[in-house]
Amino acid sequence: MNSLLKTRVKETSTTTGTGTLDLDGPVTGFQGFVTAFGNGNACYYTLIHGSAWEQGIGTVISGTPNTLQRTRILNSSNADAALNLGAGTKTLSCDLAPVALSAPEDRILRSPLSRVVPTNFLTISGTAYFVYMGKVEQWTRFAFVELHCTVAGAGAQTAELGLYSSPLAPNKAGQTLSRLAASGTLDALTSTGVKRNTASFALDVAPGTHLWAAARFAMATTQPNVIGLTNDRSQGHVLTTTGGGALTGVLSPAGGLVALNTALIAPDLHVTMD
Repeated sequence: MNSLLKTRVKETSTTTGTGTLDLDGPVTGFQGFVTAFGNGNACYYTLIHGSAWEQGIGTVISGTPNTLQRTRILNSSNADAALNLGAGTKTLSCDLAPVALSAPEDRILRSPLSRVVPTNFLTISGTAYFVYMGKVEQWTRFAFVELHCTVAGAGAQTAELGLYSSPLAPNKAGQTLSRLAASGTLDALTSTGVKRNTASFALDVAPGTHLWAAARFAMATTQPNVIGLTNDRSQGHVLTTTGGGALTGVLSPAGGLVALNTALIAPDLHVTMD
């Protein structure tokens, strides 16, 4: 399970400014962010300083000291911008407002781009594909990223699937994305059919999140062919990175536009609830 919400997480910080927060240790009776979420993982946080408050998605980093990167601000008392913190002790917790989890009626999110069937899209070794799923309208728990493998890959399997967020909807430009969850344990890509991460992400995603599904393949011998997407025309519904390494090790990839004259541009990724 890779949940962004966990119970009894609370720490203090004396960091000033608008940047990364140094964590001073858990409050008595609570656990710290690194203990709760682990190094390099995302979480929801609430920051309180006097009457000022901020809620967002953070990235937990283990170190000396442990830190919490303010990856994306969801809302705040500063017109939904990051608080510019002054001196004093702040409280950080993972206690967003109570959540009513729900799901789209068909329990699947899909890209609005055209699908190309039965034409095969040959994935490129080492290229990460990020496909825009849409803006989440209500608290929703997402479980799997799926694709349809039409021609099997070969050799030792190295591949990842993941979920990411962005500050903006597609806008004809590249964007820096924020990792919400990723896994390198997938169904075997050496056979055809629908493939997904083998363990559920069980990821609770907040309203207003611009959600992206991601995939990267680096099979030892031959990359798989999959059902693909087309007709983005550099609108930014698909972004890619090359040579950035495994999705499980990339917190904030800088996705670039696919060239305008590219026909097949990315795997047809779905995000499912179960």
